[in-house]
Amino acid sequence: MLMSFGVKLSLKKAEILDMSEQMMRGRGGIDIEALSWIFYPGVSKMTARDRIKSHVCQINDMLVSTDWHIVNESGISASVRCSRVR
Repeated sequence: MLMSFGVKLSLKKAEILDMSEQMMRGRGGIDIEALSWIFYPGVSKMTARDRIKSHVCQINDMLVSTDWHIVNESGISASVRCSRVR
């Protein structure tokens, strides 16, 4: 388990959160397709996307006690980014 944004996360969840936060600084987010390819190479596109979406939901559940969350920017080929809760 790793500490990231003040919560304990598994290695994969911490990497997804950190990558979302890093890409927010440079490009405003990262495409779910890119996360799927990075974390689940060799897995079907649909399955990989579903796994990433599941991790993002679980990460947001863990972040509820903080002022951070991962937001989905829009639509089917959405990008995700880390954002402070307002």
